[in-house]
Amino acid sequence: MDNYIKQLLKDIDARIAVAPPPIGMVIGENVYPISDSTTLEESLGEAERYVSAPPAKLGDQLKFTINEFPRATLLNTKQLTVLTQALENLWLAWHLVPDFPKGLPVAMKYNLMRGYLEKEIVLVKVGEVHIEFCEYDYDNCPFIGYCDSCDPKKFTDEKWN
Repeated sequence: MDNYIKQLLKDIDARIAVAPPPIGMVIGENVYPISDSTTLEESLGEAERYVSAPPAKLGDQLKFTINEFPRATLLNTKQLTVLTQALENLWLAWHLVPDFPKGLPVAMKYNLMRGYLEKEIVLVKVGEVHIEFCEYDYDNCPFIGYCDSCDPKKFTDEKWN
């Protein structure tokens, strides 16, 4: 499995290398402002493209299938950690920001990101798209025990006023 993962990491790095530059993004401590060469018309054109373009499978756009990423149960902790970080780096390179609650186990992150390769989305060239895995429906919450954003017991009138 280690040799396969090494090759998969090389393939991920190759896709990161051809990603559009991170214009108008903040990645960690790094800020990539909209450059002087990006005109208002270009920015507005990208916004229009984002809302009107037909979505496509994320995996197709990133040139990966879900089956290229082994199931989490087949990976040891080190492999899982390395692949999860590589997936996050790939997403960030393509202007996608996965939003997870703090403390979420790496296996849960990996499974969610792996599964998201099957979802249809529109990629952007300017700015970033935050991917929320929670639909704020407590009965279907993927993060029970790690987040209380949709826990009805935690909602009070004061919280929303």
